Amino acid sequence: MRRILIWVALCAFYLSGIAQVKYDFQSTRSFKLKVNGHWVNVIPCQRLVFEWKTAEKKSQVVTYFSEFDSLSQSIIVKNGMEQAFQMQKVKEQNKWVLSGESPWTPSPEEEASMPSLDNVYSGDRHCQDPMSKDQFEQFIQSVSASPLTHQKLKTISFLAEGICCTVEQCVQVMNLFELEDDKLEALRTLAPRVFDWDNKIELTQVFFTERAQVKAQAIVSQP
Repeated sequence: MRRILIWVALCAFYLSGIAQVKYDFQSTRSFKLKVNGHWVNVIPCQRLVFEWKTAEKKSQVVTYFSEFDSLSQSIIVKNGMEQAFQMQKVKEQNKWVLSGESPWTPSPEEEASMPSLDNVYSGDRHCQDPMSKDQFEQFIQSVSASPLTHQKLKTISFLAEGICCTVEQCVQVMNLFELEDDKLEALRTLAPRVFDWDNKIELTQVFFTERAQVKAQAIVSQP
């Protein structure tokens, strides 16, 4: 029966061209994950479970343990499958090793909210895949957990390397600060990581004083 279910799932994939997959990555070291150029998490963790909807036949998975320690690995996409991977040493090198898989059918709710690798926005951009609602909420919580302003700014700088945000999300981050100089510092950090760059004028509308508006305009005028 299991072989029949797997065969049906694979047939459905090749007929539709769109695969629905569920991944479960576990490691004893905290990591951030990028799949097909899209960041999955912005906060390092030791376990990551997520679903994708994709037309790709392979997933290019890049794992970041730190800024200078990462690995890239190709994983074959299997439609209608839940796959679990564990980080292991293989010939003295770290590698995701398949530890189990089983047929998986998403619920209507999961299917409706399942992220796609395709981007709708077609304008100028500084990154490829903005944070989802849940990812952004996690980002905001991490920044807000710092009690002092300079600590908040340091947290933004630390997390910014692995994120992609929309103009709206960037504005929400800037609004965490009262002083315009702090808003400018947040903008300076996040501007290179804004997805919908064609909407950049909205980033300058956060400021009230002419001095701050001129500085904000200078930041968003950089290529």
